[in-house]
Amino acid sequence: MKHSKKILSILLAAVLAVGIFIPASGYMTGSSGPGSNTQIIGIGGDTGIFEIFNGQEWIALTVPFWLDAIGGNPAFCLESNRDQPQGDGYRISNALYSENVMRGVRAILVRGFPNDYRGLEMNMAWYVTQVAIWTYMYETIGVGHAFYAQERLRPSAGNQAAWDFYLRLMDFARRGVDTVHYSARYAPHPVFLTPNGQGQLVGTGTFDMMDYLDSYSIDQSKLPAGVTITGNTYRFGDTFTVTAPMSYAGQTHIFMDCFRFQSAITPANIFWYEPVAGDLQNMVVYNMEFRHTHSVGITFTSDEIRQGRIVIRKNNANPSMGDYSLAGAVFLIYTGERVFIEAVTTDASGVARSRMLDHGRYIVEEVTAPHGFVRHDVSYGIALSGDEEGLNIPQQPQVGVIRVHKTNANPGNGDYSLAGAVFEIRTAGGNLVDTITTDAQGRANSRQLPLGEYRVTERTAPPGFIRDTNVYTANLVYGNQDVAIVYADVDIPQQPQQGRIDIRKTNVNPALGDYSLSGAIFDILDADGNVIDTVTTNVQGEAQSRLLRLGSYTVRERTAPYGFVLILILN
Repeated sequence: MKHSKKILSILLAAVLAVGIFIPASGYMTGSSGPGSNTQIIGIGGDTGIFEIFNGQEWIALTVPFWLDAIGGNPAFCLESNRDQPQGDGYRISNALYSENVMRGVRAILVRGFPNDYRGLEMNMAWYVTQVAIWTYMYETIGVGHAFYAQERLRPSAGNQAAWDFYLRLMDFARRGVDTVHYSARYAPHPVFLTPNGQGQLVGTGTFDMMDYLDSYSIDQSKLPAGVTITGNTYRFGDTFTVTAPMSYAGQTHIFMDCFRFQSAITPANIFWYEPVAGDLQNMVVYNMEFRHTHSVGITFTSDEIRQGRIVIRKNNANPSMGDYSLAGAVFLIYTGERVFIEAVTTDASGVARSRMLDHGRYIVEEVTAPHGFVRHDVSYGIALSGDEEGLNIPQQPQVGVIRVHKTNANPGNGDYSLAGAVFEIRTAGGNLVDTITTDAQGRANSRQLPLGEYRVTERTAPPGFIRDTNVYTANLVYGNQDVAIVYADVDIPQQPQQGRIDIRKTNVNPALGDYSLSGAIFDILDADGNVIDTVTTNVQGEAQSRLLRLGSYTVRERTAPYGFVLILILN
């Protein structure tokens, strides 16, 4: 049904100016009530939807259209055999015909154009409504042309739907049914409410029928506190949302008159006019000003809502790696559709309990791990179906690894392999927890250790190096909660071992001359024959080289002490 008002005053002005038929998109956007006096103007019409038999042949039927010029409302001719108005003056008259005749015309108008198109285009519905009035007036009191009798009419090709509309209007007119029964229906009925996971019951309904009603509003004052109806656009086909507190669960409620409908489809909008002068047709005008009101209530129901709690139990999956408190783990609880419910925090025993929740599916996620533990970066699905549903989550303590890096502090004194350095790792209390050996790059990692303070000492140096006797401290400190392993780095510079060459000059035959052993000069050569040091003996015949890197050297006497023979080469 089309119940909106579509005649504009600007449209009326255009009609007066050019006298053409109004297109469907421009009809009845607004109207005002008729006055006691008005003018009736022609605005074109339509032709060929029906055919009439003129006594000799079937010809196309042309139907003119009229408007009430003051109110902009559609007007209809009652007596087809009299002159048509062309801007002539008219006055209201409520005694043109008997009540039975006027009831039949009213029956046509409340179920024809402009109230019901029955799926036809606007001009076709207007055409059919006017023809039905002509037929009815001729049939009941004999006014109008005889060829408007039903037996002298037929639909033209392709217009059976218009003819069916015509027959429907004639049926109502002959039975004098000029009243309408206003009704509206929504589905489902009642509206079923379910929990929305936010402490409310929510359900939707759709208006799938509005008989003789064209718009509605909602009277929230008819609803109790906490109950609302929202989301509607006040038109046929609307989907509206009912929201109620959880206290309504398991109950059915009816609230009367909360929907208030309106309709312009009423005989009260029909006005009868006679010409002020001349042998003109009597007219009937359908005004859209008066609005009938009709109220409908809302019924909604809900199943009893069962509830329970989610109980989260946190436990230490590996106490040997850290016996920390389980307090302070924070979990977020969502509905299965990821609507946030609440955050819960574990106590010292690692337990956290949700508030009472409706049975259903939920998602649990850890956002904060207790100090010393690694956060579980996973989502846990849980189905709550009883008084309590448990979720056990093992918590891994964060662990650490000590990384030792051995370096050569002075490669010029010996570029030896760093592999083979052995280190001991002890707790601050002196307990040995690991022994590690460096690789060729001088690196060694401990096994995974509990967080805490440790001591690192070298037990065995690599060949060519001096053992480091220092004690190094390594602290494994709790880091980012999303990191499973933290590291402590210990860098240890290693000094290469060095040596000296000791030379002692002796007199092998003192009987031949007991001379002083001082003053002997020796050169020390490396493997490539380069002189790297020169030393001179003292009175005891002794001399010592500077510190040298480990390796093979050649000692050669350059100058013998006084009284001695020069020794050319000493190895």
